[in-house]
Amino acid sequence: MACPDRRARVWGSPVVTNELVYVSNDDGLVFALDRADDRVRWQFQAQDSLVPPPTVGRDGVYVGDVAGTVYALPQ
Repeated sequence: MACPDRRARVWGSPVVTNELVYVSNDDGLVFALDRADDRVRWQFQAQDSLVPPPTVGRDGVYVGDVAGTVYALPQ
């Protein structure tokens, strides 16, 4: 499974759930990829570089950036 933005490297390990794979890249993007067909379900652009990897919780996906901001994203 490749990062959808081929100009940037995947940053950190992917996080795998039953349906999705979450990856972040070195440009501050987080992607939710469908495990079945590799389609991008959603993506999010952070304000700064991310601290990998994303964390998946009961209520969402959480990722922090190097400036100390924590983002709560939908699953």
